[in-house]
Amino acid sequence: MTEPLEKLLLTVEPGEADERLDVFLARRARRFSRSRLKALIQAGHVTLNGRPLTDPNRPVAAGETIGIAVPE
Repeated sequence: MTEPLEKLLLTVEPGEADERLDVFLARRARRFSRSRLKALIQAGHVTLNGRPLTDPNRPVAAGETIGIAVPE
């Protein structure tokens, strides 16, 4: 497996709790379209504590750190 082109870490703030994962990421990682983020989620490139998140509808919780590994 090759190293990702880019890695992002985003921490969920209290006011962002309960947002859908794809909505949270689209707002915080604006250079990516929501459809691109959804594809990254479904492909296992979005993680929580090193474990892949694959459901774009999953609600985020305050204090969670969400990682995105953008492949080449």
